[in-house]
Amino acid sequence: MAHSDSNISEDGTIHASGSANPGEGDVTVEIYDITGTLVATQVSPLSVGTVPNRWIVHFSDLTEGNYQILAIQGVHRSLSEIGIR
Repeated sequence: MAHSDSNISEDGTIHASGSANPGEGDVTVEIYDITGTLVATQVSPLSVGTVPNRWIVHFSDLTEGNYQILAIQGVHRSLSEIGIR
């Protein structure tokens, strides 16, 4: 999920979450802008909160635009795209 106030620059937020494989370590989440430049990275441990084998991250202070989100756990990778308006 992404959101922003279009009247304020660089206030965009991306919230991302997903499931992961137990026993394969934490999940690293990277976001890239449309040029392929790495914008930010976060590491989420598994079992965040009370739901087992889930991960969640929050990125803030982002410029409005399109982003790719890459979630990595060991050899597993998942890529998605999202826009902030």
